[in-house]
Amino acid sequence: MATAPRRQPSTPLRLLAATLVVACLAGHAAGVRGRTSLRSTPTNGPVVNFAVKLLDALTGESLAGVSITVEVLKVVEKVTRYTDKDGWAEFSSDHLDFRILAQKKGYILATKDISLRRYCGERTGDDCVVQLAMSPELKGEDLGEGCGFAARPDGSLDWEMRAVLEWNSGEDLNLWARSWDCFEDTRIRYQCPYAGQDQDGDLDIFGGVWQSTQSTDQEERCRRTDFTKPEVAQKEQQTCGMKTCAFSDGVIDAQCAQAQMRYHANQWSKWLDEESGAYYVDDLQYRWNGSDRVVLPGAEAWMGDSYMKLDAHTEGGFGPETVTFRNPPPGTYQLVVNRMDPNSEASQTSQRTITDESPLVTVYLGNSAVFDCEIDPDCAIRSRLWNVANIRIEEDGDEFDALGRRTGRKRYRASLVDTKQPMKKLHSLDLPTTEELAAKTVRWAPGPFGVPNLVYEHYFKSRYKDNDEYVQKVCYGSCRPRHSNSANRGCVASCKGKDAFGSCAAPAGVSWAAESPCAEGSCIGNGLTCTAQCADGWVPSAPSLGCKGGTLVPSTFQCLPAACNVQNSNKEPGKSCECADGFVGAITWRGAATTEDSICTPAPCSVEHSTGEPGSQCRCADSYAGTITWQGPHAIGQCEPAKCDVPNSNRLPGTSCACDHGFEGTLSWNGAKVVGQCNPVPCGVEHSNHEPGPECACEPGFIGDIVWEGTRVSDSSQCMSAKLILEKLVSQLEAKEEQRRILNDRSTFLSGADAARDEDGTVVERCCCEVEAPTLNAEAQSCELIRAYPKQTQRATRSALRKPKTLSVDWFRRSKWLCPENFNKAEREMELKACEAFKASRDRRLQEVKIEINEMDLDINGIIKSIDATREYLH
Repeated sequence: MATAPRRQPSTPLRLLAATLVVACLAGHAAGVRGRTSLRSTPTNGPVVNFAVKLLDALTGESLAGVSITVEVLKVVEKVTRYTDKDGWAEFSSDHLDFRILAQKKGYILATKDISLRRYCGERTGDDCVVQLAMSPELKGEDLGEGCGFAARPDGSLDWEMRAVLEWNSGEDLNLWARSWDCFEDTRIRYQCPYAGQDQDGDLDIFGGVWQSTQSTDQEERCRRTDFTKPEVAQKEQQTCGMKTCAFSDGVIDAQCAQAQMRYHANQWSKWLDEESGAYYVDDLQYRWNGSDRVVLPGAEAWMGDSYMKLDAHTEGGFGPETVTFRNPPPGTYQLVVNRMDPNSEASQTSQRTITDESPLVTVYLGNSAVFDCEIDPDCAIRSRLWNVANIRIEEDGDEFDALGRRTGRKRYRASLVDTKQPMKKLHSLDLPTTEELAAKTVRWAPGPFGVPNLVYEHYFKSRYKDNDEYVQKVCYGSCRPRHSNSANRGCVASCKGKDAFGSCAAPAGVSWAAESPCAEGSCIGNGLTCTAQCADGWVPSAPSLGCKGGTLVPSTFQCLPAACNVQNSNKEPGKSCECADGFVGAITWRGAATTEDSICTPAPCSVEHSTGEPGSQCRCADSYAGTITWQGPHAIGQCEPAKCDVPNSNRLPGTSCACDHGFEGTLSWNGAKVVGQCNPVPCGVEHSNHEPGPECACEPGFIGDIVWEGTRVSDSSQCMSAKLILEKLVSQLEAKEEQRRILNDRSTFLSGADAARDEDGTVVERCCCEVEAPTLNAEAQSCELIRAYPKQTQRATRSALRKPKTLSVDWFRRSKWLCPENFNKAEREMELKACEAFKASRDRRLQEVKIEINEMDLDINGIIKSIDATREYLH
C-alpha cells in the first residue's frame, strides 16, 4: 500500500483507478518548464498538465529511465519521454483521452487507456498524476496457445503468476490471496462445515459432495480451536505453511528477508493478508494423509519451490500490493480485495465503500497473458469486499503434437473465473486473524432448519467482524485481457449478461478443441448440457458436461486423437494416421471420423533394377539382390547384381556370371539365386593328357601351355618336345655368351683396364694433338686421348704413347711418356677443352656398355634356368 510521492504537499492528490492513479489540474499552462506537449492538433478545450509516476510493483520503488509513450486516442498524435531519477515524467495536452505505454528492460510492458474527464471532472487547480506500477518479468515458462503450458513429470516445472493491486485513494485496501485447495483440505480434516447458507443462499460443498445446509445435528464437531495448540500449529506448518514478518514486539515488517520469516501462529485460514501479518505460504504441493505428509496427486511436476509471497508497502495507500505465485500446483487460487479494517474507528465513521476506491487488480499468467480485473462500478451493495477472481490451474492430460503423437509432457491449463456463481464463496469461518489469542470469539455454524448458530470459542482475534454479514455483502467485477494474443485466448472462463446467473462458460484453453468447444455456444445455461466438440481428427474425453449452479461437471474435457480404421493405413489415432508404408493416398477427417475419400492404394516403385511392381510387391529383379523398404509412399533401397557362387563359374555378380574358361553349361536366375552347373570341356590337344577342362596338360616329354578361351583351346596352345626345346636353349646361351665377351672387351678398352698404370694406379694417359693443324678448330679435332700399354703391340702405334729414351727420376712426372710422332702434348685452351669432351664421351660410352652387360647377364641367367628346368623335366 505504497503512497504516491507528493509533488506539491500543499495540494491534495486525486489518483486514477488501479494501476493508474490520477488527479487533475486544468488550466492553460502549456508552457510549463519540463513538460512535453501533445497539442499538435489544437482543440477548443483547456490545456491539462499531468505527470506520470512509475513504480516497481514488488518493491514500490521509483523507476528511472522508463520509456513512456502517451498516445492521444482517436487522433494520430503521440510523444515519448523517459522518467527522471525519481520516476517522474510530465506532459501537457488539450486532449483528455490517452493511452499510456511504459517500457523498461526486465519489466512487462504496461499499458492503460485513460479518460482525464472521467477522473478530473470540472475541477481545476489539482495536480493530475498518473501512477503506474510495472511488474518485473516473471521466471520460467510462458503460456502457450489457449492459456496452457506443458511440463515433464519430473519436478522440473518452472512457472510463475502474479497479481498486483492498486487503487484510487489514500484509504487502506488489502489484497488477500490463498490456495482454496490448501484450506479445503484443512477444513475437511478438522470437520468444520460452513454456516447455514452462504451470501448467495446457495448450497455448500463439504467433503466434495453437494449437500443441504439444513442440519438437524446439534452437535458441534468443528475443531478450529485446535489451531491454538502449538503441536497442531507445528504439524500444519508442513503443508501450505503460513509465514509472517511480524516480530515478537508485534511490529510488522513486510519487507523482511525470507530468512527472517517465521511461521504464523495461526495456520488455519491460509490467507496471505497484510493486516494479519501473513506474507508467505510455502509447500503448496503437500497434503496430510493421516500421519503422513504426501505429494498432492497430479503435482509431481511441482517438486521444486512452490509458494505464494505477498509484497505490500504500508506507507499510506494507493498501492501497489503484489502477490507472486511460484510454481503453484493444480487447484484454485482466490484473489480478494478488502477495504480497511471494519473494526477500526475510522471505518465505523467512513461512508465510503470499496467501489469508491476504484481498485484494479492486474493478473499476470506468465509474461504474455496479462489481465486487468476491475470492480463493477454499479455494485449496489455497500461492501468492503471485492471477490476479484479465482485462478484455476488444471491438469489437461497428455500433450499431443499436431499429428496426435504424445510428446512425453503433461499439459496444464490456467483460467480466470470472474463471475459470481462459479466462484468460491467467502465465509466468516476462515477470515484472516492476528496472532493474538482472544478470551472469546464467535463464529457462525450450521444450525437446525438452515438457521445458523453462534458458537463461542477460544480462538485468535479476527481483524474483521465476527459474523457472516461481513462476507455476505460482496462485490464482483470482470477481467479482460490487456493485449490480444494467442496466450490470452480462452483464459477468462466467464459468462456475461443478464442470463449469466448460474450459467457456465464453455471450457477455456482446451487443446485441439473446435472453434466453439461446446456445440451449444460459449455460455451454457444452468441445468443444461455442453456437447463437447473437438477439431477434426480429435474426440472429446467426455462427450458432454453438465452445468450445475455455475459449475461444469466435469469441469473440462480433453481432446484425444480419434481412432483411425482406414484400410492400409498405419492405424495411428488422429492426425498422425496416414497411409502405411508402401501405400499412397490422403486421409482426411470430418469430426472424429475419416471421410469416405480417405483411401490408401499401393505406391509406385521406381527403384532401379527392381520389378517395378507397386507397393509391397516390389522386389529386386532376377539376378539382382537387395532390400526395398518404404517410407510412406517412397520406395527406398538398392538392387545390385547378385552374388554368383556356382562351382567352376567365373564368380562374377549378376548377369555377368558364366561358366569359367574350360567349362560349359547353362546358368539362369531365380530372383537373387543362380541355377545351373558348369562341366569341364573335353581336350583334344596333340601330345596332351586329354583330360577335360583346366586339367588338360602336356604329356611327359613335352612342354607347353594349354590356354582355354571359353569352351575352346586357344590357337597358341601346343605341346612341344622337351629335347628340341633344350637344344634351342643351349644354342641361345652360346650366342648370348659370345655377345657378352664382346661387350666385356669393349668395357675393358674404354675403362683402361689393360693399360699401363702409374705407381699410384692411375692409367697412363695423355692428350696429344697433331703438330701441324691448319686451323684452330682442326687442331682441336685432331687431339686424342692416348694411353700407354705395357706391350706396344697390343695397340696401334698412333694410339700408344712412347717411352722416353732416357729414364730418370723425372720419367714418371711430366716426361714419363711421350706423344707419338707428329703429335705434341696438348697445352692450349682449345686443345684441353677438346680433350675433356673426348673424355666425357668415352665415359658415357662406358656407362652404356655396362648397362648392356647387365641386361645380357639377365638374359643368360634366364636361359640357364630354362635349361635347368627342361633337364629336370626330361629326368
